[in-house]
Amino acid sequence: MRNKLLLWLLLLVGVVAYGQNKVEFTYDTSGNRLSRQIVPLNKSAFLSDTIAISEEKMGEKTFKLYPNPTYGVLTMSISHLNDDETIKIWVADMNGRTIMNEVQNTSNFKIDLTAQPKGFYILTATIGKERKEWKIIKE
Repeated sequence: MRNKLLLWLLLLVGVVAYGQNKVEFTYDTSGNRLSRQIVPLNKSAFLSDTIAISEEKMGEKTFKLYPNPTYGVLTMSISHLNDDETIKIWVADMNGRTIMNEVQNTSNFKIDLTAQPKGFYILTATIGKERKEWKIIKE
């Protein structure tokens, strides 16, 4: 029974892995197949051209963060930010190391992660005693 289960599991993994590819064939003028080529699908087959905007509320303030996933530069905009309020922004990698720490006093600003490697990051924004976190994907 255990061998049958293992066989089915291996077969399923093979089907799923094969299903992530596109198969292209070339034919001659008579209709005979000359070659078969397996082409892995790239990320553009799954992602659209639209930009995902994350919109979160913190009290009466609305945070917009985009694009996520990003290739390096994120844009954050905050509505209803008073002139005397400051925003503490810090970004940490998945090991908890702080890779960016800054204070902003404008409602629209950029967060540059281009120097960082691909991976997952945690962005934290604090205004006063309120705090919000986002998971950032850098591609």
